[in-house]
Formats: sequence, C-alpha cells, structure tokens
Amino acid sequence: MVMKSAKNVYHQVNEIAKILEVKGVKVLRISEAWEKYRIVKEYFEKKPKDGFFLWIKKQINFPISTCLEISKEKFKQKIANLTLIEKGIKAKALMLCSALKKDLNCYHLANGFIILRKNASLEVKHFHNWNTSDKIQMNYNFLLEKNSYVNYIFKSFNPGNVKFNTFAELKTYAKFEKKVIMDSKNSDVNLNSIFTLNGVHSSVISTLKVVARNESKVIAVSKLIGKEQSRGHLECQGLLIGKKAKINLTPSLIVENRNALLTHEASIGKISEDELNYLRSRGLNEEEAIELLITGFLSE
Repeated sequence: MVMKSAKNVYHQVNEIAKILEVKGVKVLRISEAWEKYRIVKEYFEKKPKDGFFLWIKKQINFPISTCLEISKEKFKQKIANLTLIEKGIKAKALMLCSALKKDLNCYHLANGFIILRKNASLEVKHFHNWNTSDKIQMNYNFLLEKNSYVNYIFKSFNPGNVKFNTFAELKTYAKFEKKVIMDSKNSDVNLNSIFTLNGVHSSVISTLKVVARNESKVIAVSKLIGKEQSRGHLECQGLLIGKKAKINLTPSLIVENRNALLTHEASIGKISEDELNYLRSRGLNEEEAIELLITGFLSE
C-alpha cells in the first residue's frame, strides 16, 4: 500500500488502532494517552511529544510489532513509550529501529517504560540497524510485578555511537532474562544495566556478547543488586578484532540480603589462531573465516 501523505498515514494508524482495540490492545500516541490516562503521568512528568502508549488488556494470539525509522539527514528523533501488560497476559513483541540511508548523521533518543502486572509475561526481540555516524541513546525501565516474566533479546550489528541504559526492578517470583548481542565496527558503545531484585525468589540472567572491530570502544557495566532472597547471574563476553579496538567489561554484584545468591563470569579474548587456521585449511580465506567465527560467537 502506497502512503501518499502524512494525513493518509495518520488515518491508517488510527484504523489499525481501532482493529487492535477490538482484540484487546489499546494503542495511542503518547501525547494523547498522557491527557487521557493517569498512569502515563506517573511515568512522564511532562507531556511527551512523540512515542506510543501500548496497553495489552486481553490475551492475544499474535505478536505486537513496532518500527521506528529515520530517513532525513541530521534528524533528531525523540520518543517516549509506555507499554502496560495486564494480569496473566502472555505477549510477544518485535521491535525495529533503524536508519534507512547511510551518512544521515541522525540522532535517536528513546525513553521507555515496560510494566508487567502479576503473572504476565513478555518475549521481546529488539533489532537496531544504524550507521557509524548516527548517535543513539536508549533508556529502558522494566517493572516486573509478582510472578511475571520477561525474555528480552537485543541485537545490533551496526550500532553507531550508542548509549544503552537498562533498569529493571523485580518483585516476588519475577524472572528477567536479558541477552544483548552487538557487533560494533567503528563505534563508541556504552552499555549500563542495573537489575534490582526486590522480591523474594526473584531471578535475573543477563548475557552480553559484544564484538569490537577496527577502532571501536566498548564500555559495559552490569550490576546486580540482591535486596531479598534471590538469584542472579551476569555473563559478559567480549571479542576483539583489530589492534585498536578496546573493550571494558565490569560486572558488579551488590548483596544486601545474606540469602541472595549472585554470580558473574566475564571474559575478553581474540580470534583463536587454531580455529582460524583450521577454517583456512578447509578452503576459506582469512576474511571469510573471521566472519564465520564471529557469527558463531554472536549466536544465541
């Protein structure tokens, strides 16, 4: 379907929102939701201009998809999103953020809140595709109520210059599994994750796999805070490709309850010469062999 004007786009978005609402999903522009619902004001003190409010009120049998793209040079995209999943709902989401052209020198800022009520679950696959000149900043806040569950997978194979902050608070029996997979090619990457285990028997498993190529610089700080009897594990892995690439991985464990069990494992390495020579002996050139080994390292 060809969209000829912004008016047509707005009309089609409204029509999609009407269809989804019949199925139990409320979709509004964040500015409209801020005027209509008190809960939006609880998370955004000032009225946001751009972004969405997604409210899943009934069980659905299809994944929710969101797509944010930039095609204009030096465009600044500032969005605020709020996702609310009601009690007992099991949902899946696919998210895509990207630049549609090279050398746009664009800016993408996303502030998001994802709230799961009691016994709710959410599986998210989030993909980013930018260019080295693009600047990206993301601040995502998760609140998991009793016995809720989140499985969040983030992948970026051309991250640009990115700052990615994740904050998660877990109540009783809540569980959060997070996996970040990133291949930086000439990027400045700053990753910061803080998981607060506020509920008895809450748990977190956080996995980071990052490749730094050429002159990339990666700083990643992952922090677990155990306030109640809980379990958590941080796994951080880095792979250096190129003499000027740098990776700094810092796992941090803070125990405030003697019954909390928190662990971590961190490693930074390079391509194995033995594996590289083996693949070259099988007919691959050096570049092909390196790419194959990187693909294996970044696999889920």
